[in-house]
Order: sequence, then structure tokens, then C-alpha cells
Amino acid sequence: KRLFTVEAALLHPTNPQKVLGRTRGPILVPETLYEIYGLVPDVVFPSGALIEGDRLDIYYGGADTTCNRMSVDLNDLLDAMDPELQNSFVSRASHNPILKPLPEHDWESQWVFNAAAFTYGSATHLIYRAMSTDNSSRLGYARLDDGLHVDTRLPKPIYEPRTDFEIKKKHPDGYSGCEDPRTTVIDDTLYMTYTAYNGVDPTRVALSHIPLKDFMEERWENWSTPVVITPPHVDDKNTCILSEKIDGQYMILHRLDNRICADLVPSLDFADGPLNRCIEILGPRHGLWDSAKVGITGPPLRIPEGWLLIYHGV
Repeated sequence: KRLFTVEAALLHPTNPQKVLGRTRGPILVPETLYEIYGLVPDVVFPSGALIEGDRLDIYYGGADTTCNRMSVDLNDLLDAMDPELQNSFVSRASHNPILKPLPEHDWESQWVFNAAAFTYGSATHLIYRAMSTDNSSRLGYARLDDGLHVDTRLPKPIYEPRTDFEIKKKHPDGYSGCEDPRTTVIDDTLYMTYTAYNGVDPTRVALSHIPLKDFMEERWENWSTPVVITPPHVDDKNTCILSEKIDGQYMILHRLDNRICADLVPSLDFADGPLNRCIEILGPRHGLWDSAKVGITGPPLRIPEGWLLIYHGV
């Protein structure tokens, strides 16, 4: 779909034919009514720019119908165009990959990926999704004392499909099982949400929990019986529990269709049924890298400024 957007480039001071840097994507896309609707829809067309101190003012046309202005901090814009800063913002660990499939264990011989992570004591604990040769998903465990190098990796799964909504029902090599775990520690209990799939019915999100003491002592038989917490026949995945109550209730983040939603529940036993609300937290952004859908990674992290949410986008 045709879409007019605004980007920026920095040219060499004495050789303006040379580009020193540019933004990796749009700094403005059509979002408001006066940019989406008009003579020519979905247009932000920059036509003039002025610098006022540390502020850059850009005048632009909206949908070929209105005149408008946007402002951006000039220093922030220059940083966004600096190739060195762009490349240094995120660094991949040189030790990657942390985990690889192990051919000697059929249950994790095909793939290992999408690990939940939490800290307890001085170690980082990973619960990872593993795929067997028949495309069944189970959950394995690894401990990393320094957060990077694996010190312990168990030879057997710590969590396997055991209920009707996650045990393979159709083709013997079809996809099924327990997928993409996310963990939250509340008091002395470890709560785990995961995607449950039996190969026939639509995927659901299930919740199980275990006392932290039993987890550390590898008493996997003490995982609680899982309960499904998302409604049937709805594309609702990417679910986690916040580690603190909000207004006396537990907040659940989940991805309904293509956006991140919240729901508040008084208890984590879900005796009253699955989630039934969608308080929108974050949605796709028109014309950007996350324009199709967004979903959470792990649970948000508590920091002094608020809750830090890392999310993925399509």
C-alpha cells in the first residue's frame, strides 16, 4: 500500500553528495484524522523546515488537504542518524547461541528456542521450548550462574503435555504441546503461562504454578494442573502476569488479535472463567515496522520510572 512518510538524512558539511547518516525508518507517519483522510489519503508531505535552538520544526501537508507542523529534538534526531550509536544500542552476546538442540535427546533434538527467564538467588533460570522429531513441544531447564554460560542443563523435560488441550490429537508428526513459556515470581510461587496446542483446536494460553522451593529441588511432579485462561476460538496469545498487584488485582497482559491488552483478575485460580476484557496497552503503528501486530516478550520489568515492556512486532 502506498504510504507517504517523513525520514531524515545528514549530509557532509562540505560535500553534500555524501550521506553521513540517516534514520532507519520514518520519524512521522500518517496517524491522525487530518493525515489519513483528505484529498489524497495517508500522506505526510514535508515542505519546509526550520531550526529553533535545539528544536527542529517541520511543516508538512496532511492528506493534501491541510498544513501542519511537527517538532523533534535536534540532538535526539542526530543521535538517531549516527551509525555508531545505532549499532551500539544493542549488542549480541559473543557466546551465542546459549542453547542448541541436542541430538542425543529426542525431545530437544530438533529445536530449542523462546525461553522464559527469571532470577532467583544468584543465578538466571531458563525454561525453554524444545521440539522433538515428531514436532511435539516440551519445556526444558537450564541454569546460568553468570547469565550467559550454561552451568546446568537437565537431560529430561521439566514440563510435558498432560491435558486434553495440549496433547497431540491429529497427525502423529503434527505440531502440538506446550509452547513459549513466560514466568513470574510472586511471593514464594513461580507462575508460568504458556501456549497450549493439541494440533486440532485453536491455541489457548494455559497457566500452571509451582512452589519455588519445589522448583529448585526439581520436584516437577508438583506443577499444578494447568488451566486455560484465554477464551476459546480467539487468537489470544503472548500472555504474562505482572509481578505486583495493580489496585489490589492481578494484571494479565495478553495479545488479542494484533494488539497488546490487559485484564485485571481478583485471583489466579480463574474459577470464574478465562480472560474476557481487552484494555488496550499497545497496538500496531501505521506504516512502521510493527504495523501488522505486536506482542509481549517476557513480563514487564519493574524499574523506578515504571514498567519496562519489551515487545516484538511484525
